[in-house]
Amino acid sequence: MNSDFCKDPMLLERIGWDPNIAARLSINPEDVSKLTQKLIDHVNKFADCFKNKEQIFNALAYLKGLASDLNAKSIEPIAIKILGETKVRALQHFITSSPWDAKKVLDRSKEDVLHNIAANNGMATIDSSEVPKKGKHSAGVQRQYCGNLGKVENCQSGVFLGYASDRGYTLLNAKLYMPEEWFSETVWLKRPAIGIPAYKGRGPRPTKEKPLTDPIQVCELAKDPTLPWETVNLGEGAKGPIFAEVVRLRVIECRDGMPGPECWLFLRKNADGKIKYAFSNAPVDIPMEELIRASSMRWFIEQLFQEGKGYLGMDSYEVRSYPGWHRHMTLVILIMHFLLGVRREFGEKKLYNAASGPPAPVCFSERRSVRHH
Repeated sequence: MNSDFCKDPMLLERIGWDPNIAARLSINPEDVSKLTQKLIDHVNKFADCFKNKEQIFNALAYLKGLASDLNAKSIEPIAIKILGETKVRALQHFITSSPWDAKKVLDRSKEDVLHNIAANNGMATIDSSEVPKKGKHSAGVQRQYCGNLGKVENCQSGVFLGYASDRGYTLLNAKLYMPEEWFSETVWLKRPAIGIPAYKGRGPRPTKEKPLTDPIQVCELAKDPTLPWETVNLGEGAKGPIFAEVVRLRVIECRDGMPGPECWLFLRKNADGKIKYAFSNAPVDIPMEELIRASSMRWFIEQLFQEGKGYLGMDSYEVRSYPGWHRHMTLVILIMHFLLGVRREFGEKKLYNAASGPPAPVCFSERRSVRHH
């Protein structure tokens, strides 16, 4: 092993890789033995982003820990297993406040990975992912909707940028969401008239203009039995074709209580009955197939969240600070990029991983209308 910045490379072998990593990456089990050296070579490309060899080795230890067979993939168990009990605070310092350039690491890694997977049919996706948290001292924590729990709860919410094409998929960036009211789930089907509401005889007279009709909740709009839903085949999954019902409507967004721009509201009802929706600023004449394709490609960022939380320690951080959260996520994304490279080099170069069996690229041949009674 190259030990230019590894004071003792064999320390990285104190923990093994995730036991299912060969299946997840669709590689031969014997290739797993090559991964530690591959990781060292990969991190060496970012050496100038760190101040010294100690920081580089801390990054190596953390990255190996994220993709390891450890049950808990936070700072303390990684440090104890690889670096020793006396190095816990040193690894904490590296993640939270040590002077290394996380932005430079992420920017360079994005360029590298996009060089390999960018394609004309690629799509960038922005989505949030939450981690439940106790207490009030972690940056960005408040009672807000937590996707993990399906309800409003005390949590942190990250906003993530993902990318998917038929050459691969990965996360590219992450920002910690600092809570504010920035999104409305109400719309108008027609642009409302604006005026000063009529005086109701009690209290002060209205003086400010506002919409004279109330917007509709999207969840209520989705219950309208007259909506022209149609069933589409989204592609082949691990258990056969994946069908969903979809519909689109031109609506007026509600922004801060006032009518915003006209846009598409795209509704998708999955086989389990759950309805997901998205707004799109696509042109009025965009084919329905394009919106369906975009909807189906959102699956990949959800899969990345599952992979990140399932076996890459994405939600195992034990930091409270804003910089600490971003550094942890930077290293999670970096190990994702590394493993994507391993999959492309040693594996079958599939867009999806064999363990989870996601759908294949979208197919529209089964698109047909359905009526709701």
